Amino acid sequence: MTTLRNWFSDNADLPRLELELVAGHFLNSSRAALLAHPERQLSNQERSHMGAWLAQLRTHTPLAYLLGTREFWGLDLKVTPSVLIPRPETELLVEIAVDHIQNNAQIVDLGTGSGAIIIAVGHCLREKGISAHLCASDVSADALAIARQNAASHNIEIDFIQSDWWQNIEGDWDAIISNPPYIRADDDHLPQLCAEPKLALVAGDDGFAALRAIIETSTRHLNSDGVLLLEHGYDQAEEVRTYMAMTGFKNVSSRQDLNGIERVSIGYWEPTT
Repeated sequence: MTTLRNWFSDNADLPRLELELVAGHFLNSSRAALLAHPERQLSNQERSHMGAWLAQLRTHTPLAYLLGTREFWGLDLKVTPSVLIPRPETELLVEIAVDHIQNNAQIVDLGTGSGAIIIAVGHCLREKGISAHLCASDVSADALAIARQNAASHNIEIDFIQSDWWQNIEGDWDAIISNPPYIRADDDHLPQLCAEPKLALVAGDDGFAALRAIIETSTRHLNSDGVLLLEHGYDQAEEVRTYMAMTGFKNVSSRQDLNGIERVSIGYWEPTT
């Protein structure tokens, strides 16, 4: 029979962390327990089940979809192929948003997907004792179903609206948050992301279509001194800042993620009189 040590060695073409998570899932063991017992023998059934998952990983199916969950901001969230898998760098958007939210603020998350951003924001506000009206939208009914489940599992009250950006959203907002699609249609990274919903990834030929649309239309939905916070691609910060300033946003700036990449841009709305 194959030992756990041999199984790791035989599948060394895959990331070690992913192998440990797969083994831990099927063997009902912690990573520490796996490392402590490398001579544990695997049954044929265990090897078969684990091998099926490895085959999917080798064809770019994300492990999060196989596990059905992904951690974001310390919260376990349900994920399926209907939603983009939350990335660690997006936590910067949450951090900045929370810093800008005051009591009784009106907050909307456009293109919410799994609901990761708005749920994390709501979780932080609750810990700080800040009351706010939270709203989130997505054009995908399947994505909204996942987001609602995630909000309910963490007891965060959010109004979810099916909408193509502002199509079905009314009212004025103090903060607009979005991590929209921002990848070019010909981007070399897309083949590795083939399992995730293209609608949540690709934004026209230049990757700027969604960002442009949100920047242009948000001016009609922000209260005075309201803030627009956008996540964007690693090479889009300057273009986003320029377009926000051209549209009338003030004090436009960008913030770097932990890798030193300008990942989130911010602008404040002061309507002309």
